Amino acid sequence: MGSNSAGNNAFFVRKDCMTQDKLSANAEKFVESKYRESRDQAGNLTYLKGSDRLECIRPMELLDIETGCTDTIENIYNL
Repeated sequence: MGSNSAGNNAFFVRKDCMTQDKLSANAEKFVESKYRESRDQAGNLTYLKGSDRLECIRPMELLDIETGCTDTIENIYNL
């Protein structure tokens, strides 16, 4: 649903609790996170940003809590 201007502290609203008339005029606006706190598998900070972050998480799996199915970020978002 939204986040602050730094692109973090996001919050979400279930579809059944929201109607189109309640969306703000800039509801489609995207704010990329300005934080660079990514870490490698050893726990070391890597300070990735932008598309480098996406490349790092591309093969990771997500779980659809409604269906119980898992798939990679790459497949879900056709990356």
